[in-house]
Amino acid sequence: MAKNKLTAKQSAFCPHFVKLHNGRHAVHAVSPKLSDASADSLAWKWLSLDKVQEEIARLRKEVEKSTLMDAVECERLLDLCLRANPKSYVGETGIPKDVSKLTDDQAFAVGTIETWHKETVDGGGILGGTTLKLLSKEALFKLKMKRLGLLKDNIIHEAGKSFEDMMRELNGLPPAGKEGKG
Repeated sequence: MAKNKLTAKQSAFCPHFVKLHNGRHAVHAVSPKLSDASADSLAWKWLSLDKVQEEIARLRKEVEKSTLMDAVECERLLDLCLRANPKSYVGETGIPKDVSKLTDDQAFAVGTIETWHKETVDGGGILGGTTLKLLSKEALFKLKMKRLGLLKDNIIHEAGKSFEDMMRELNGLPPAGKEGKG
C-alpha cells in the first residue's frame, strides 16, 4: 500500500473525528470492541499522521462549505417567505388556489392549510373551503434579525432540525409530520 494512502479504518475514522471532535469516540465508531486505552492510543497514532490530518482538513472544508451553502439557502428561504404576497395564493374569484398548483417556493411560505366544512344556517346544505395561512411575518422578521445579529440573542441551529421545523416552531406549530399527534 502506498504511504500516502489511508487504510480503510483510517478513512472511516476521519469523518467520525470531524463529526465527534473526539479521537477515542471516532476510533470506537470504527472499532467498537477496542478498550478505551487502546482507542486513545490508536487515535493518537492516527492523528499524528500527516495523511490523516490532511483528510480531516479536507473534510472540515467540505463541512464548512456545506454549512455556508445551508446559511445562504436559509437566507433565501427567509427572504422568500417575507416577500410572499397573499394575493398570489388566490384565484380571480378570491378562492384559494388548489394547493397542488402552488410552486415549491409558494408552498414553502404556507404555515397551515385548513379544510373546513359547516352546515348552512338554514340547514339546507354544507359549505366548505380551504384556508391557507402564510407564515407569520413578525416571526420571520424576528428570525431574520437574529440571523443578521440585530437582536441581542442569536438563533442557534440545532443539529438535525430542519429549517422548515424551525419556521414551524416560530409559528407555534408542531414539527412537520407530527400534526395531530400527541
